[in-house]
Amino acid sequence: MARQPEPDRPFPAPGPGGGRGTSRPDSDDDVPRYVQVLGARNAIAVKGSRDERISRIAEAQRGRVSTAQLYAAGISSGAISRRLASSRLIRLHRCVFAVGHTATTPLGEETAALLALGSTAVLSDVTGAGVVGLIEPAANGPVHVALPHKRRIALTGVVIHRTALLGPRDVRIRRGLPVMSPARALLDLAAGSVTDRQLELAFDKGIVERLLRASEVAELLSRAWGHHGRGRLAAVLGRQTSGTTMTRSEAEERMLALLRAARLPDPLVNAKVAGCEVDFLWPQHRFALEVDGFRYHTTQGAFERERRKDAHLRRARIEVARTTWRVIEREPYALVADVARELSRAESLARRESSAAPPRLQAPEGR
Repeated sequence: MARQPEPDRPFPAPGPGGGRGTSRPDSDDDVPRYVQVLGARNAIAVKGSRDERISRIAEAQRGRVSTAQLYAAGISSGAISRRLASSRLIRLHRCVFAVGHTATTPLGEETAALLALGSTAVLSDVTGAGVVGLIEPAANGPVHVALPHKRRIALTGVVIHRTALLGPRDVRIRRGLPVMSPARALLDLAAGSVTDRQLELAFDKGIVERLLRASEVAELLSRAWGHHGRGRLAAVLGRQTSGTTMTRSEAEERMLALLRAARLPDPLVNAKVAGCEVDFLWPQHRFALEVDGFRYHTTQGAFERERRKDAHLRRARIEVARTTWRVIEREPYALVADVARELSRAESLARRESSAAPPRLQAPEGR
């Protein structure tokens, strides 16, 4: 939902640092003026009429501009006030405006919040995690922004997080906006209200889509002592040493939840073995579990492909069991018992094979 513009108020002329003072002269000329915009390393050049200069800034920031940028472009306080009166500028926050309209724009509210809070502001928490691609962006809700200082600020529709753990290595530019790095965004999520499984899936998505590396998370945790999310994120990292737990269907997700509720050994998920990909794999037990969807029962070709796959895995000494969504829903306890029995059988077989193996010969002494 589009943010409602704040009531119009007399516009203060700026002094040093944006306070009250004497307004800058207004002019229409072709002399370029340089304005710093969000997400850009270098200032952009603007020239032409007042409205052309304003439009040039707005184009770079989803139709949003700040008072500081308008002054840098040579727009006087009087010119700003006239545009406010005619609705060519619409106030969103005290020193941030929409240009021409307040129609919903992707990341428009996030852009306005960053402009209002200054150059040290960074998108964080669920907002930051959505922008970097770890979770689905929230359709509604407040914008979350982190600041590296404790100055008290209140902003409509914005949740402000104050943090001492915010250095250059923790910030990225994504879609033209400063945002927490994927690893840092995970730490924010871990300190919030997401479930352990949601946090784990966000981590897995980052690994699978190459948004982050486990080593980056480990490095962040090494300097995040005292952060409220450190313990939960460290636990997720500890479970990811041998692969991800990214499932590809609701049935697989439900199956994984059943296995964990029964406290069975954690499997690898969508792992490769003997040239095949299986839904769940216990490599030490040489046991795989496949979850068959409806499509496996609709064509003869699909049925035969899965049976050839099972035969190939068994030739590689990987025992395979199969289940379906119907069994997961209607007979979960019997299914978990069957898996536990298979794991126990495989473990006993491995112990017998180990004890039956001939002793290793020792090299003669002195050699």
